[in-house]
Amino acid sequence: MLLIVVKEQDLEITSVEEESPDGSEYNHLQVIVRQLQQQRDDTVIQQPNLEALLEVTSYCCTNVQDKTWYLRKKLNKFISQVEPAPQEKLEHLREHDDASCGRQMELRIKDLESQLSKKNSQEDSIKTELEKYKQFYLEE
Repeated sequence: MLLIVVKEQDLEITSVEEESPDGSEYNHLQVIVRQLQQQRDDTVIQQPNLEALLEVTSYCCTNVQDKTWYLRKKLNKFISQVEPAPQEKLEHLREHDDASCGRQMELRIKDLESQLSKKNSQEDSIKTELEKYKQFYLEE
């Protein structure tokens, strides 16, 4: 039986019992230990890069959160400014429509007054003619 002792810096294989006659198990474990040591070394080499990447990612995340907050605030401000606008526009349109209706009514009144004046003139003309015919009739 073999015992693998893992220390902070190195991996060691310690033989507790007699190794197998051909040493194949021991050789196999040495290969595994070398692979693990290589992985550890690779991880130690990559650690500063990963820490830097984590720092950049954390900064970007914070930056995105800040921008999201800012954009939401800006959007809410824009929405609050846009919502009253239709009400103001409706009031303006109503005022314009009222003024337009007023002008149309004034024009209609003038038109009706003009028609009434024509009718009165026609009536006066007809009365004059009627009087004229009455006079002719009475003279006969």
